[in-house]
Amino acid sequence: MEKYNILILFLFLNLCSIKECLAENFYRIEFADKNENTRLIENPSLFLSERAIQRRAKYKIEVTDQDLPLSNQYLNMLSRNGKVISKSKWRNSCVMVASQQSVDRIHEEPFIKKITYLGSTKGIKRCGKGAEFISDTFYSRKQSKDNGLFNRKNYGKSYDQIHLHKGERLHQMGYLGSGRLIAVIDAGFKGVNELTEFDQARIREVKDFGYPREEGYGREKHGTQVLSTMLANLSGSFIGTAPYADYILLRSEALSYELPVEEDFWINAVEYADSCGVDIISSSLGYQNFDQDFNIYSQDDIGQNSAISTQVANMAFEKGMIVVLSAGNERETDWGGLGFPADAQKAFTVGSIDKEKNISVFSSYGFVNALSIKPNVVSLGTAPVTIYPNGFYCREDGTSFATPVIAGLIACLWEALPDKTNEEIMELVQAASNQIEHPDSSFGYGIPNMEKAYKIGMNNNSEL
Repeated sequence: MEKYNILILFLFLNLCSIKECLAENFYRIEFADKNENTRLIENPSLFLSERAIQRRAKYKIEVTDQDLPLSNQYLNMLSRNGKVISKSKWRNSCVMVASQQSVDRIHEEPFIKKITYLGSTKGIKRCGKGAEFISDTFYSRKQSKDNGLFNRKNYGKSYDQIHLHKGERLHQMGYLGSGRLIAVIDAGFKGVNELTEFDQARIREVKDFGYPREEGYGREKHGTQVLSTMLANLSGSFIGTAPYADYILLRSEALSYELPVEEDFWINAVEYADSCGVDIISSSLGYQNFDQDFNIYSQDDIGQNSAISTQVANMAFEKGMIVVLSAGNERETDWGGLGFPADAQKAFTVGSIDKEKNISVFSSYGFVNALSIKPNVVSLGTAPVTIYPNGFYCREDGTSFATPVIAGLIACLWEALPDKTNEEIMELVQAASNQIEHPDSSFGYGIPNMEKAYKIGMNNNSEL
């Protein structure tokens, strides 16, 4: 019996040793230039879709060196010393998995500008990320005949969260997001391809930017719930805010760890959305607390354009997109304030209220300064109805679910006012909010009235 115990101990130690060897170290490599790719600037069709080029042309946005892909020569050299797992052309950087010895070898290369250690999977035992705040109130489907009127009965369980913003008035006028492309960046979209509430033809692409890569829609339900508030269209049961928009679903989270490298994955997804010609990004992710006390940001960084995700959110605005972000659920935590990139000056940040229109107990504190007011607006985030991968409807809390409601309604408003720029659309939504005269750090400009925003826009077709 003793020899078997020794054998078991031997196997256990070897498994631990193997696990230790499999631990991966992440490094961000910043390059000095774009090298051979600078000559591509005259031919943007090689790195941008036709839709992306048309968006830039329509809003007179110049294609610059920032849009150029990374140097293949540099990437090939790095690949001989590790594995490149993420890229950012806007920041001219990539992330690689490598040993310290490999990184030391490339450190003196003339094309390397900076190397930053982003953590390791060593010692991380987490098997997944928890849900936000889950209610046990579930509802089943109930479908009625679609009469095309988009009245209270037809909206079913989603009526309250749309009516709060008079969003049904846009729908009744025929504006349901048609012609707008929305990127949803989240942790996963489990079951989306099986839900009858979703028009599958409107899902243009599903892609993973996390590491390790995961095929298909992923195992996490958070993105499914987020998407349901926009895309769902089952008359009499649940109608989303932009059921006729088109969508690309982008995963940027690693479910087994929370490290700074995930910020790079999110950036990779944002840049991909831009290259596809996306109009609106809806993202309910934040980056402020990490495993292993690997905290690279503090509360002092909020609103200072310090976080790289914040910088990229601002860049995305400059490319002509509207980036709609959740404020975060940190009000009652030690952190308290916004996560990153929700503090981005040019992003459209959404806080949460309850059905009495009070600020939700969890909705992160924002700020008011000379450059911006955060959050920009609020929506129902205390117990809105979302759809689970199993088809049940459930009330769940979080700024995560207030955010896509606004993103979808912005798509409908932009469809109605297609000649407006991203900045003009954002200003319209704020101007039609109930605290426009006295914004603050909890409500921002308040609760938007989308019918009012449309009327303001129609009565003022010149620049705002």
